[in-house]
Amino acid sequence: KHIPDDKKEDFLIKLPSCTFIGEIKGVTSNVKYEHISQVELHYRGYLDRLTETGTAENVKQLLIMNPFRTKALDKRDPIHISQIELAIRNGCLIIETNTLLRLYEKFCNGEVTTQKCVDVLSNKTGLLCLAEFDADAGDIEPYKV
Repeated sequence: KHIPDDKKEDFLIKLPSCTFIGEIKGVTSNVKYEHISQVELHYRGYLDRLTETGTAENVKQLLIMNPFRTKALDKRDPIHISQIELAIRNGCLIIETNTLLRLYEKFCNGEVTTQKCVDVLSNKTGLLCLAEFDADAGDIEPYKV
């Protein structure tokens, strides 16, 4: 059954310290300005709704992208610097699906904590890199089975 798109964000995750609002895209091209702008529109619309209700939240934009989804990972072009710069200007974080899956693997293996994920995702803009999670990997408790 086809569910029509209501033109709202794909996800809205409310945590005590931050609200993540975002869009998930799988495209055959690279990341485009329009993808980043779409997240910005959702973000601005959400801020308008917060203003109308007199509510204040720390809201963060996330764009989860699977660019060049029909190409093998090793054949994909990197995200262009101009899109990364736009994401930085907009306060948006682009997360490639491959990076997200590798981060999830680190999380499942106990190499990254939930708090570290929230901290990085709520403070980083531009393009997410796994190095953000490796810098202080020594302070992470081993995963307990």
